[in-house]
Amino acid sequence: MTTRVLVVASHNPGKVREIGALLAPLGLTIKSAAELGLPIVRSDITAYSMAVDGWGRVLILAPAIVIGVGLIAAVLILLVRAFLDSIRDLKHKRLLWVGAAALVGTVVLLTYLGVELPKE
Repeated sequence: MTTRVLVVASHNPGKVREIGALLAPLGLTIKSAAELGLPIVRSDITAYSMAVDGWGRVLILAPAIVIGVGLIAAVLILLVRAFLDSIRDLKHKRLLWVGAAALVGTVVLLTYLGVELPKE
């Protein structure tokens, strides 16, 4: 009868021991990557994405980018709808236009006068 060997891709002896204890009823011989002299390999997404250049990195990050853009778009849509609903229910719409004109006029005047905002 041949001995079945399972190689655990870990250099952590505690982890290899725990996996060996769990699989002991199956009669497997457990070997670690360290026992076979295999190198330690980083397997996190950062290491992988750093090894990929250009469009490959974009393809890896595409799901996160799509979700982020979708969330931002959803929030903006909700804010614009709430703003438009509040304008629709406004009784004195002239006040809104006067306020907007005053804001634009103030920005134009301050720009003309050369006033700069403080920089941090």
